[in-house]
Amino acid sequence: MGLLLTAGLAGMASAQPNPDVTIRSHSIHIDAGGNVDSVVLRITGDGSYSFNEAYDNASIDVLASDLELARNGDYYYEVSSIKYTGKTRVVSGNGRPPGSEMRESTVKKVSGRFEVKNYSLVEQDQDEQELMGE
Repeated sequence: MGLLLTAGLAGMASAQPNPDVTIRSHSIHIDAGGNVDSVVLRITGDGSYSFNEAYDNASIDVLASDLELARNGDYYYEVSSIKYTGKTRVVSGNGRPPGSEMRESTVKKVSGRFEVKNYSLVEQDQDEQELMGE
């Protein structure tokens, strides 16, 4: 159902699976496969609605009632699973002082859209991608 887009460093294979996101009528289930260090859920929607939460667990159920969504509306989500490589690199810029160290990571993302109809969630579409980065 999704479109797989792969971007990154050639020759680097990852055992990290794409996060699996299931939109249920009253919750969002995320299964990042267990081999990740962090999972981030971002949701934006009608008006200025915004939700952004990081989790240490690879399997998460987020209840719709905890998201405080409107009774009806359109929402977009992005789930990022992050696996640190164990390597660091020296960087500067983007608000970081010169010589700052950052942990390198592999990030896999799934994004999609869901609709809320009378407080029930309904999935509309989903895309997947892999990023090598910081």
